[in-house]
Amino acid sequence: MTLNPPLIPRENPVSYRITSAQSKGLRRFLKKEYLNKVTGETVNSSNLMPMIDEAKLNEFNELMGYYQIVTSELDMGDREVIEKYHGLTQIEDQFREMKGTLETRPMFVQTPEHIKAHQMVCFMALTMIRIIQRKTRLAVKAAKEDSKWSYGIPGARISDALAGWQAVEFPGEYYQMQKSKGDDIFAILKAFGMELKPQLYTRGEIREMKATVNLF
Repeated sequence: MTLNPPLIPRENPVSYRITSAQSKGLRRFLKKEYLNKVTGETVNSSNLMPMIDEAKLNEFNELMGYYQIVTSELDMGDREVIEKYHGLTQIEDQFREMKGTLETRPMFVQTPEHIKAHQMVCFMALTMIRIIQRKTRLAVKAAKEDSKWSYGIPGARISDALAGWQAVEFPGEYYQMQKSKGDDIFAILKAFGMELKPQLYTRGEIREMKATVNLF
């Protein structure tokens, strides 16, 4: 494990600064006492340069990537507890997308009809984002049972990719799709089986292309 910046420069000691949060995070790996092998004297480590506790560091690395869930449901199986927890994260993500990406709130309309219309548009947009996320995730690799709760491409990136994907209209009702920045739009089109060539399209050809798209 490489620590950056290093805590114990071996050569040419230099003064390094770390944040308070980094100090608290590293404190668990520091030995509290130091034994002088020559004199047998035990010295408080707070009076010495920090030393890494290799045993604690190795124990931490062995548990890297694992997490714990505390629950009061003692009769519920482990797998069911994890699925319930993932379900909560999905619910939280719905609100995050609605209030963040789709800007459901604050509302700048006042009448009940306008409020309902605004909410309906936002819910429709959220549904479209979820469909796109599912398609793109399944296009990369078949979803495993443990990864079905993952959404893949974040909603904000999907929104930006679609907003930047535009078509230019030419005389005679011809259209040319403009390239969008980034790889997200190409991943989305590929997931839906759409391959747009650098050519002009008529409205009829665009309708035929849309008809071949399988949303689910």
